[in-house]
Amino acid sequence: WTGEAGILAAAVVMDTCASATDAAELSMFLDPGAAALFPEVLSWGLEQARCGSRSCVEVPVWPGCGVSADGLVAAGLPPAFGAYTMVLDPLRAFLIGTPLPEGLTWVEVTPALVPAYHATLGRAFASVPFAFVPPLEAFIPRCAAYAVPPRVLTDGATVAAFVRVTLEGDEGEIASLGRDPGRRGQGLGSAA
Repeated sequence: WTGEAGILAAAVVMDTCASATDAAELSMFLDPGAAALFPEVLSWGLEQARCGSRSCVEVPVWPGCGVSADGLVAAGLPPAFGAYTMVLDPLRAFLIGTPLPEGLTWVEVTPALVPAYHATLGRAFASVPFAFVPPLEAFIPRCAAYAVPPRVLTDGATVAAFVRVTLEGDEGEIASLGRDPGRRGQGLGSAA
């Protein structure tokens, strides 16, 4: 969408990569002076996203993108989850910590632990809106293909917690982090 001053709004739909939520992603950016274009941009984006193979649509909203959270709710797209950027002081991470519960240790997931990891992942995300954990048969090759192997907190047979990261250059992102809901209240968040 362009005006006399140039581009006023842009939208793109990505429906080519599988995600944990099996969602198409509709990303939009609107010039601060182009708020009136929001319904038209959203309508176009949703039409495009719904033509794809994904089971739902995610619309990321961040400060300065010009996307109206109220407008999304009015269009039947309520907030599903929030994402946060965290910066960790590396020195503090090594100075403060709680010991792991006895018998548990962090290891890279092994083929023998993948079924337990998959089961814990499913329980951890069971109540998360739009979360999708593929069947074990599809999960096994996906897990083996990760560039950075997931790490699991295990007693050797069961998985109490997990973390998977992605790396791009010298930056990393936590792709998934969780613990078995049955372990709630055992201090794993502090220890991990």
